[in-house]
Amino acid sequence: MAIFGKKEKETKKAAPKKTASKKVAKKVAKPVAKKDIKTTSADLTWVLIKPRITERAAYLSEKKVYVFEVSAKANKKQVAEAIKIKFGVAPVKVNTVITKPKAVVRYGRRAAKPGFKKAYVYLNPSDTIEFV
Repeated sequence: MAIFGKKEKETKKAAPKKTASKKVAKKVAKPVAKKDIKTTSADLTWVLIKPRITERAAYLSEKKVYVFEVSAKANKKQVAEAIKIKFGVAPVKVNTVITKPKAVVRYGRRAAKPGFKKAYVYLNPSDTIEFV
């Protein structure tokens, strides 16, 4: 096998790989974990879309439970922080519900009601939220 010079090629290839890998290892940055990213008040403007004003929501507001339509990507902690920043009230508990899209018939044609995510925000009896 030495006739074709494979040993020389292997040694030549092996030497640059060692030096190249050291250079690459120094330049590559570590990926940022999601735990390291902290949310700020400026980041939470996308969480709350609008309050849901329905008969059921009005009934629940008497019991200090408020219903909001929220972003589908928002979690309970982000909703609680957004409520705290926007209304100045600390929620006791937050429950989220995902409503799936539903097929309906309108004007003799098939259509679909869009799905959304809503959050039930529970407050202390002394706290209130006013919608203007």
